[in-house]
Amino acid sequence: ESLPEGAQPLLVFVNSRSGGQMGNYLLEELRSNLNPLQVVDLHTTGPKAALKLFANVPNVRVLVAGGDGTVAWILQTIDELDMAKKPPVGILPLGTGNDLARVLGWGGGYSNELIS
Repeated sequence: ESLPEGAQPLLVFVNSRSGGQMGNYLLEELRSNLNPLQVVDLHTTGPKAALKLFANVPNVRVLVAGGDGTVAWILQTIDELDMAKKPPVGILPLGTGNDLARVLGWGGGYSNELIS
């Protein structure tokens, strides 16, 4: 079955051990709002299988929820898979240091506060 025209599926990688209990909370919220196949718990499985599964899905986007190491792991895996079209990657910083988020001026990390 094909996707509707203009669809932009989201593949989410969550380090459920990041951000104290925030990673696990976010994992459960995402699984209840998206197809569970789209949400990968990196504590229990690596990213390669999901990336291969979504490699030929048009307009797929990737969201990484975790710390700097998690982001590096996903980006490295995308690079290693030599995907014909690299997906755009969004980052939701959940780590303890979040140096990448700080350097980019995003602040210290995800706070679960509503955006006004």
